[in-house]
Amino acid sequence: GSGTYSIAGAAQLAATAGGGQTARVGTSYATPFSVVVKDAFGNPVPNASVTFAAPSSGASGTFAGSTTVNTDAAGAATSPAFTANATSGTYAVTASVGGAPNTSFQVTNYTTPGAPTTVTASGGNLSATVHWVAPSSDGSSAITGYVITVVSTGAQVTVAGSLDHAT
Repeated sequence: GSGTYSIAGAAQLAATAGGGQTARVGTSYATPFSVVVKDAFGNPVPNASVTFAAPSSGASGTFAGSTTVNTDAAGAATSPAFTANATSGTYAVTASVGGAPNTSFQVTNYTTPGAPTTVTASGGNLSATVHWVAPSSDGSSAITGYVITVVSTGAQVTVAGSLDHAT
């Protein structure tokens, strides 16, 4: 029928992909950040300008293109590729659109953890017990294991990252 119709503006902004990722410092995150914009009635909002932003200092990253992206007909917008900077740590990348609360994606840049310290070994009959203190830096990622190598034979033993000794 005839009449006057109005289209509601952005009221909801929801993250749909990209949060919870980790990337080694200096490398790209595998999945771009994606959002969907809806109006107060739950309908998609096409052609809305969504701006993606990362922290200006500390652990962060850079986008490979414009950080402002218009939504498609389904109200979806996806960021350009995102690369971790040289600082390890966890932080939030935000997405914003006028008229709706911001949403964010928590991500972590990681690096190689430090080496264990205070390493001691005591020999036994065809065995040895090795003790160590976990590194002070875990590189912003959980240490999942340690590899102990027997120098004379090249044999290796892998133990869980939660341990501080092996026999």
